[in-house]
Amino acid sequence: MGIYIGKQRYVYAIGDPHGDYISFNKLINIYDRNRHAEDILITLGDYADRGPDSVRLVEIIYKLLKTRKDIIALLGNHERMAQNGYFNPYGNTIAADAERSKYRSWNAFTKAVFNGFLGKLYTAALVNNALFVHGGISSRIKDRESLSNPFLEDDLLWSDPTCGLEECFNWRGLGFEFPESVTEAVCKRLGVNIIVRSHEPRKASAGPFSEHSGRVLTLNGCSLYGQPAMVKIDTIELDHETYYA
Repeated sequence: MGIYIGKQRYVYAIGDPHGDYISFNKLINIYDRNRHAEDILITLGDYADRGPDSVRLVEIIYKLLKTRKDIIALLGNHERMAQNGYFNPYGNTIAADAERSKYRSWNAFTKAVFNGFLGKLYTAALVNNALFVHGGISSRIKDRESLSNPFLEDDLLWSDPTCGLEECFNWRGLGFEFPESVTEAVCKRLGVNIIVRSHEPRKASAGPFSEHSGRVLTLNGCSLYGQPAMVKIDTIELDHETYYA
């Protein structure tokens, strides 16, 4: 669906739920109790795999996306991997989960839910001074149009910030490891001051993890990796408040 562009001042954000329906449901309830009418929630991808309720989690988020305009969902690399029912031993489990569910097969689940769900996912969101993305960025992001360029999608889904000085190919096999200098340059090009992302939930096991002089904030939404959390971000002043599941 390309990129979402909004002007809401306050944005709640949840990182990788990874099949943790219970924690996600707790965070959604916290959001609903605290939000004001103009606020929105952005989920940062990786709904599938590893946790026990990938199918149920995708079902509920798909329902929310069809019935509510205040919830925006981003694409994660696990949704892209799962698109073709791909399975690997590094934690891609949603296809097997679908076979054990009421759908009885991956093909039935994709036809009933997953294909429609994928069609509602954005690759990135720009809201005032904040960029929301699943993985990260690279030096190849030259402008806002780059965020919807399909040839650069892997950079957004797979890249990770590094404390090194040089950009290099990511150890994951896709995307890049990007240093603070790239963060600074891309933020300037896009007119933002912070990048809110997930993709490395272990970094945020004790709460949101800040790096690159506060320009990159990593979130975790899954109990498999520590304490699931949601942040409320002032996208103008860039303050943030944390809520825990």
